Amino acid sequence: VQFQQGFGAGMNYKNHMVFGVACGMGAATYLGQAPHPLGVAVAALAALLPDVDTPSSVVGRWVPVLPRLLSHRGITHSLLALGLLAWGLSVAVGHCADGRWLAVAAWVGYASSIVGDMLTLDGVRLLWPLKLRVRVPILWKSGGWQESAFNTVALGAALYFWLDTRPILADLQAWIADAIAALGWVSHRLLPVAAQLMQKMGGYVIARCG
Repeated sequence: VQFQQGFGAGMNYKNHMVFGVACGMGAATYLGQAPHPLGVAVAALAALLPDVDTPSSVVGRWVPVLPRLLSHRGITHSLLALGLLAWGLSVAVGHCADGRWLAVAAWVGYASSIVGDMLTLDGVRLLWPLKLRVRVPILWKSGGWQESAFNTVALGAALYFWLDTRPILADLQAWIADAIAALGWVSHRLLPVAAQLMQKMGGYVIARCG
């Protein structure tokens, strides 16, 4: 681990998401749960959030005012942010058991982004508000072959851990059951609403044309 105040390359958003997937899968398996697609997706999206301090990032473009207020690789890449996120998620989820695993996935995905950036030349201000940057610089170029190789190993390790410790057929059956249940919910709740909207729109068009 090195401490420095310079700047360099950082992990790009695609690799952040891939690393978030790997960490989400590994965390779920470690906690004795199947790496559910929804949880893995939450982890991948949460991995984008720390870079809200960067104007050119995906999230920074969605909320352009925040990068003007935050320093790059500052508070959003710190232990303080991880602590505040854990507290916020625990308050939001409360005693809802169904939401806890999504909260864990979000926290793991966020943390994976900080870890990923800590492996680059730029490092992160992990101990914010201290200005020292913490880095373990094994990834030298943003989007380079080192990141691809690193994420390949991370995904491979997560898959091996899952296959080695979980009943994969039972997990896949659970995924299919969840997908069928979700489709049933959509067909019973959303499709009637869509049909009513189409009917009203059709009536409006006929009235206007007539």
